[in-house]
Amino acid sequence: MKSLKSKMTEKEVLVILYSAAFAMFLLSMHAISINDIWGFLSSLGTSLVLALGPKDPDFYRSPIKKLDDLNNISYSTDALSGAITSVAFIFIVIGLIGKLFF
Repeated sequence: MKSLKSKMTEKEVLVILYSAAFAMFLLSMHAISINDIWGFLSSLGTSLVLALGPKDPDFYRSPIKKLDDLNNISYSTDALSGAITSVAFIFIVIGLIGKLFF
C-alpha cells in the first residue's frame, strides 16, 4: 500500500482546524439559545479540543500500525491548554451521555 504525502502546508491545516473550531463554537451558541444544554456541552467541548489540541506536525505524522502505538504518541503543551483540553473532553462525554439518556 502506498503512503500518500499531503501537499497542505502547516498554515493551511491551522486555518482548517480553527475554522472548524469557530463553526463548532457557533453551533454551541445556537444550542444554548434553544436551551439544548447537552448540545451546548458537546459542541463547546469539540470546539475547545479543535482550538487547543495538538498542532505539531510530527504528532500527525506518527505512524500507527497497531493499537499499542497510540501509547507512544505524545505532544507537549502548556499547563493551561492541557487543563482546558481535559475539561473539554469531559464536556464532550457529558454532552453525549446527556443526549443519550435525557
